[in-house]
Amino acid sequence: MTPIKNNAFFKPNIFESTVLQISIPGKMKFVVCSVYRPNSHSELNVNDQTTSFFESLESFLEIISDYSLPTVVGGDFNLNLFNISDSNSSA
Repeated sequence: MTPIKNNAFFKPNIFESTVLQISIPGKMKFVVCSVYRPNSHSELNVNDQTTSFFESLESFLEIISDYSLPTVVGGDFNLNLFNISDSNSSA
């Protein structure tokens, strides 16, 4: 297991992640990502927090795709998927 570090992987109170490259000798390599979206920013409203999160997620995924490895992304996005049309909705 090798941690992958990049300053784009952590933006306080907006986007937090941990990324590992897993190597199984003689078999395969892949990337595992854990993503967290805090919903507690003291200066941004929920809509701005969500927008900033998705902008950060887009940059994050572009960086991860440069590894050209199978990738698993999971985490706590703090989004209410039952009310996704409301950008002010959070879980």
